[in-house]
Formats: sequence, C-alpha cells, structure tokens
Amino acid sequence: MKKKGFISVEDLPEKLHTGKPEELEMDIIRGYDTLVSDFEKSLILKAINQTKGVKSQAARMLQMNRTTLIEKMKRLGIE
Repeated sequence: MKKKGFISVEDLPEKLHTGKPEELEMDIIRGYDTLVSDFEKSLILKAINQTKGVKSQAARMLQMNRTTLIEKMKRLGIE
C-alpha cells in the first residue's frame, strides 16, 4: 500500500528495480555525477507532478527546504 506523499520503489526508473544488473553496468559508464543528477532530476519531477506543481509540497515530500528544491531545479534545468 502506497502512502500519499511518499516516493516508492515503483517511482524509481524501472532498471533500478527490475533486477537487470547488465543495464546498471551500462549506466555506470556514464559516470557517477551524471547518474546522480539523472536520479535527482527524476525524483524532483515525480514530486512536482504528484503535487501538481506546488513546490512547497514537493519539497516537503522530498524532505528538503523549498529554496533548496528551487536551487536544484535551476541547476538541473527543470522549469
């Protein structure tokens, strides 16, 4: 049962929860910083979508300050 306002395993990119290590190995070639940025971006987008664009709610869901969320969105090129 999924709790409202929480991100679950199903919200992660499929290759992270399907148990396909060969796909993860291919991603490692892209580099740590790129992988972390992509993952961070996907979590932020998911939170923004779930809160219908309300940044304060998305920040709360992600357990960060609203200003931190906005800074991360700018850095990651999220409108």
